[in-house]
Amino acid sequence: MLGRGVRRAATISVVLMAFLAFLVLYSYVQKTSYADTQTHLPVDVNVQTSIALATSADTVAMQIIPSDAGDFASNGVTTYVSTNNAYGYTLRMSTNGSNSDLINQTDSDYRITSNFAGSVTSSTMAANNWGYSVDDTTFYAVPISSNAATIKNTDSPVENETTTVYYGAKVNNSIIGGIYEDTVIFTAYINSDSIPESSRTIFDIVYMQDMNSIVCGNTTTPETSATEISWNKTNDTSKVPRTRLIDSRDGTAYIVSKLADGNCWMSQNLELELDMEALTNADTDLISKNSWESENPTKEFNVYSYNGDPLSTDFSVRPVDDKRYYLSGITPSSTASSTDVSMRWEKVGIYYNFYAISAGAPSNAFSMSDTICPRNWTLPTSSQLGALASGYMISSLAGAISTPQNFVAGGIVENTMNSNRTLYNVGPSGYYWLKDGMVLIDSNGMSNLGSFSKMDAASARCIAK
Repeated sequence: MLGRGVRRAATISVVLMAFLAFLVLYSYVQKTSYADTQTHLPVDVNVQTSIALATSADTVAMQIIPSDAGDFASNGVTTYVSTNNAYGYTLRMSTNGSNSDLINQTDSDYRITSNFAGSVTSSTMAANNWGYSVDDTTFYAVPISSNAATIKNTDSPVENETTTVYYGAKVNNSIIGGIYEDTVIFTAYINSDSIPESSRTIFDIVYMQDMNSIVCGNTTTPETSATEISWNKTNDTSKVPRTRLIDSRDGTAYIVSKLADGNCWMSQNLELELDMEALTNADTDLISKNSWESENPTKEFNVYSYNGDPLSTDFSVRPVDDKRYYLSGITPSSTASSTDVSMRWEKVGIYYNFYAISAGAPSNAFSMSDTICPRNWTLPTSSQLGALASGYMISSLAGAISTPQNFVAGGIVENTMNSNRTLYNVGPSGYYWLKDGMVLIDSNGMSNLGSFSKMDAASARCIAK
């Protein structure tokens, strides 16, 4: 029997960091037993469909010396795809989010855009634009994550099939020098939806919003003693199943794990930026309403302007630059301890106050019917988190930040609406929203807070429904 339908994705950035994901072939032999001397011995070999994606470089760099009229440069990256799927694969590419600008890394007011229509060449591309090409001649605007471009579509198995995608930019003297950067995602999908929903696992879906109780239930539940991670489909209970799923709302790829409590958890903090565009129940955990729109876009830590009632309005804040990551979960840093995508769990994500994480719950509410988690995900309840802590015997900060729990001691943002805003308890403590409160992670392990300020901003980590 041939099982079909596994996918993997690799991520590259332009001055582009590449995260390469591989999926390897898993097979086993299953023999039926017999109780007599018949010579028939049925042998059922179940070969799981696999796909692997790699890239030729971690970085695609373009060196440009601008002129008044505009100077053009291009460079390419090659993808390598292997799959044993009888129906081939589809390779797609987009930016990692809702913006396709190359942004100057020292002054974000200066950008190289990619918003032209149709196709252009190096001579007809407007100055301070960039695009992609499959032949290094005809260039197209680089698409955002919600509108990924199909680069290649095949109809048969392949081994190390190569595809080169070129990126070109044209720049004049009207913008400052420096590094301009964005991230693009290459995703290779198996051309099959033949795996029935009743058989899918977390390794057989692409988006966070594709999760459901069947998918999570079909994924192997590890033993509480398991700390080794398996990034591939496995039946080995001594390994923790872990993969990356994409949030369809902004293209962010989150690490997701099946843990010993039987639930599927995000293994990194939520980092959805609220940008004044409405979230809908088609892709967000909205139960009591069809849509919700934030009054305040996510702000930098030192920006204090806001709209709405200061006592009951939503507010979310980005971490300061030198505290975006917490190495091994506790040490603040501007970068992760490794470029390996598995270390993305060290990101502290976005801090949300009660009204932001609950999608505008009323001021008299102390629990949430709605959250801004992806659809089919929600915040854990105190009982769910308690069961996790009990199962893994989490009685210290070390237990909370260790694999496979991987929580982050990113502190809490106090006084979100005030000019004396502070980031409190960084390193020794982490604060996480629950559907019915807030939990403190510190030297005592995990403990529910009996009281908290709804205007303080804490981290969030979602659990599959």
